[in-house]
Amino acid sequence: MDRSECKFIEHIIGEIGILLPKSVHVGENIVGIDENLKQVKLLMDAKSDEVSMVGIYGIGGIGKTTIAKVIYNDMLDQFNHHSFLENVREGSKDDRSSLQLQEKLLRDILMDKTMKLHNVDEGIKIIKSKRYLGKVLIVLDDVDCPRKLKFLADRPEWFDGGSIIIVTTRNKRCLDVNKAYSSYERCLISISDGFIRMHDSLQEMGWAIVREKYPKNPREWSRLWEYEDIKSALTKNMGSKNIEGMILNWTRVVPIQLHAEAFKKMNQLRFLEVGPDMVRLSQDFELPSRELRYLDWEGYNLASMPSNFHADNLVVLRLQDNYLTHLWEGNMHAEKLKILDLSSSYQLVDISSISSASNLEFLILKGCKKLESLPRNLHKLKSLQTLSCAGCQELKSFPEIKENMGRLRELDFSRTD
Repeated sequence: MDRSECKFIEHIIGEIGILLPKSVHVGENIVGIDENLKQVKLLMDAKSDEVSMVGIYGIGGIGKTTIAKVIYNDMLDQFNHHSFLENVREGSKDDRSSLQLQEKLLRDILMDKTMKLHNVDEGIKIIKSKRYLGKVLIVLDDVDCPRKLKFLADRPEWFDGGSIIIVTTRNKRCLDVNKAYSSYERCLISISDGFIRMHDSLQEMGWAIVREKYPKNPREWSRLWEYEDIKSALTKNMGSKNIEGMILNWTRVVPIQLHAEAFKKMNQLRFLEVGPDMVRLSQDFELPSRELRYLDWEGYNLASMPSNFHADNLVVLRLQDNYLTHLWEGNMHAEKLKILDLSSSYQLVDISSISSASNLEFLILKGCKKLESLPRNLHKLKSLQTLSCAGCQELKSFPEIKENMGRLRELDFSRTD
């Protein structure tokens, strides 16, 4: 084979390479974007006679580009003409760089690597001319102002039916000005099915802020969430007054044995979540914080809350699958308590003390098999909306529902004798 034949073969290989669809690289950490992908795909249809123009907007670092890349790769085989233009914001700071972006776009969709333009107007004219004869898939990543869309993908009339144009941007005005684009908002915080959901980027930023001042001393952090950090702080009785929130909820770890001193200094604790089989408490356990707002402790292993427990500011109390026989001693001040969930309290026989929770809205007693009666003064719970006693097999009587319980909407006495 002579040199001319080699060059000819290299040319053919190069031409074939241009024709083959080229996917874009997506990082490995793409967990949690399935719902966002689903929502964005609902805004586009490659089989339609219409042109789909979709904008994904939100602050930097929340996964806009990742979503665009995954969609681009998934739909690539449906298009003969396609282009992914990365970092449009940086690549179009002046007329020359804007011209280069147009050239890159046209080289991709026309499959002509020799494409050269003299000016931006010429580029617009060629894009609008539809020389490529067919639908196109185009992603314009990180567009920062409406002007960039004017010379790349301004109107649906520029493209054939079935074409899909995706724009990612931090500037919502890019999409507001151009009404051709349907918008999908990427939020850092959303509410779904009654739960507040936080984007990973926001969570990681919060972790970094907590650790910033004392990166190697968890005692000084306001929040603790890693097993080793919590184990070190609590088992050495080093609990600090700085700690405001703590989550002990992991799988496949050795339970932590805690003594009275563990929480004694945590008088600023506001949030505490403990998973099943995470902690074993000694009888002299103390929880002195008056700031506690949220307490969720599955598998709590004592017969009642500690004697120095304060519910003054408590809003949510969840103690599922526990060893309680009664909740606490006497009438605890719990005027702010809204949710009380004592599900599967198999040893619970007395809940008379809950009458002090005058603003309680949800009382969940499912599976409290030894509970025989509810408080006679249940009518004092004027804000009660939901009462569930499902599976309370020993329940003998129910107090009278009075007129002042007008907010009560849900009663569940299934599987009671």
